[in-house]
Amino acid sequence: MKRTLLILLRVAIAAALLAWVAGRIEWNDRLRVPTATGRTAIDGTLSGDWRATDWTFLADDGRSWTPPHASGLRPEPGFPKILAAIDLDWFALGCASWALLVLMTALRWGLLLRAVEVPVAFGRALRLVLVGTFFNNVMFGATGGDLARALLVTRGMSEKRWRAALSVGVDRLIGLATLLIIAAVALVLARYDEHLGQLRVLKLVSLVVGGLLLGLLVAVSLYLSRPLRELLTAGGTRQAPTFLQRADEALLVYRRHGRTLLSAVAVSLPLQACGIFAFWCFGRALTSPLQLLDTALVFPSVQAVCAVPVAPAGWGIGESLYGWFHARILGGSEWFTLGVAVSVLFRLTTQVGFGLVGGAVWLSFRDGKRARPQS
Repeated sequence: MKRTLLILLRVAIAAALLAWVAGRIEWNDRLRVPTATGRTAIDGTLSGDWRATDWTFLADDGRSWTPPHASGLRPEPGFPKILAAIDLDWFALGCASWALLVLMTALRWGLLLRAVEVPVAFGRALRLVLVGTFFNNVMFGATGGDLARALLVTRGMSEKRWRAALSVGVDRLIGLATLLIIAAVALVLARYDEHLGQLRVLKLVSLVVGGLLLGLLVAVSLYLSRPLRELLTAGGTRQAPTFLQRADEALLVYRRHGRTLLSAVAVSLPLQACGIFAFWCFGRALTSPLQLLDTALVFPSVQAVCAVPVAPAGWGIGESLYGWFHARILGGSEWFTLGVAVSVLFRLTTQVGFGLVGGAVWLSFRDGKRARPQS
């Protein structure tokens, strides 16, 4: 009963966030016209190429504007028009970058599995990574598919199941740590940027990134403390080990494979760079003016928050945060709609699109039982 209530609460939170986002974005086209006190927004219909100078704006009251007579005016397309005007070249580049990320994820996980004496072919690791992407769409948080990946990689195994399952967690922690390291480097560079260095939002990003990095460092340091580990794993026997004892024994194997861990980190750096670059490309496909350095600050923070198992696949959380960051960095609430549109395009492509590929892979398993790959 409690579990059902918790699920319903999480769904309600996601629905409330999406409703809030839907109420904040602009669904209709607008034109910003200068006035004596600044700019005012006029509702109407925008036609033509609003990204260049070949556009016409027809206001609801019958007035119209067309460049070059409307020079200096800024058309603001509504949410549906933004998504409909995708630049396919930038979109394709974003898809290619994310596909490279998926391939490198399988490579990194394969390294970690071999370190704990669970050799898995690259093709099988890739299939399970894609299947995990599929389950991300139906489980809470942006990392819900990791549980499915851990279950599938251990099916049919009689030994070293804990090692195989916990390799997924180690894989995720290394990915998060390297993503935050990239964000920390971007924060240092942003201090010297004339625009970013003056923004208050930089302090918030610093708190999020610094707090998460500090949390990871403290957690690892505490785990490596022998007295604390002995306290946590007390209570079991060699014949009947506790849950924590099994997990501890599986994780300790990695202490003998420092070189492999460094190799996994080395793979993670370009892997996470591909993720940041892919999001930036999707933004460029929708004419987002965020620079690559801006994206290196925003993307890690939002993705880390979306990983918290609150909303299914992180929907609602990512949209509100990406919209909020666009408005803060670009200097106006009118940019909120564009940020939400970029987030929706990113999720529909990387989570739903690649997830559908993973679903097809999951349905194609024919190892005696569906979704039962052999170890």
